[in-house]
Amino acid sequence: VQRRLSVAGVTPRGKRGPHVFRHARAVELLRASVPQKIIGDVLGHRSTQSTNAYLKLATEDLRAVALDVPGSEVLL
Repeated sequence: VQRRLSVAGVTPRGKRGPHVFRHARAVELLRASVPQKIIGDVLGHRSTQSTNAYLKLATEDLRAVALDVPGSEVLL
């Protein structure tokens, strides 16, 4: 990925490197209900601990499964 970015004239800064592509692919597979073992295989990981770092759920995902808490309404 780094070589392709270089050929394309893209200079990654901060969190915009190859890790972002891997994380995006892992989350995409997770949202498609692909098993964690398969996601790890796609990423080339030998352990599930390595894969877990890429599977942090996005805030939107957490909101989608969160339950409403009675009395948590904001009164204006």
